[in-house]
Amino acid sequence: MPGKPIVFTADRTVMTDYRGNLYVGFAANLPYEYMPNRLANWLFFPRIPDNPDGTVRYALTGLRRLESACINNGFPRNDIVTVNPDMVERFIGEETKVVGISVIDPLGLGPASTTFCSLLGGTPRTFVEFKRLMDKIKKLKHKYRFKVVVGGPGTWQLLPDPVREKFGIDYLFMGEGEVSFPAFLEAIMNGDSYVENGVYRGKPPKPSEIP
Repeated sequence: MPGKPIVFTADRTVMTDYRGNLYVGFAANLPYEYMPNRLANWLFFPRIPDNPDGTVRYALTGLRRLESACINNGFPRNDIVTVNPDMVERFIGEETKVVGISVIDPLGLGPASTTFCSLLGGTPRTFVEFKRLMDKIKKLKHKYRFKVVVGGPGTWQLLPDPVREKFGIDYLFMGEGEVSFPAFLEAIMNGDSYVENGVYRGKPPKPSEIP
């Protein structure tokens, strides 16, 4: 397939509804080694259902706001998709320009992850699942040459240059994107030198500007 120009996704510990229970989400901070992956996904991180076209039926509020902001600023609706992490291969291809990834605790450096893993030992599942997704994205990027943009509340963990290089990240988008993201996205899709050092900080929106 030619792919979609803009693809949004997140790793399995983020792209899930935690069975409708906020506290189930803390299982993402537990050591990966304590539970087989299939069992953990079934118990704690059920896969979000797909629409008939393969996009997710529902997704993170932040990603939906970015979709809406881009559409409101002239991006064709059909150019943007939000998908489960195990579906990215279906939507990335020759026409893909940007893959956007939302993160919460990508390196397992958040307070819950560091607490659990210091007490129990092991590797935070949030890091393992983020790395699993980024390894896949890096392989696809080598073939199709798109740009990788990472945003979300856990973006601060990826600020060091060696970390971004390791995971194949071209740009970090810090802060809110309702106002700033469409122009940022258009610039990098056009190949403009828009972001100094690969880090951009979005402008906070007014309430009336949140789509």
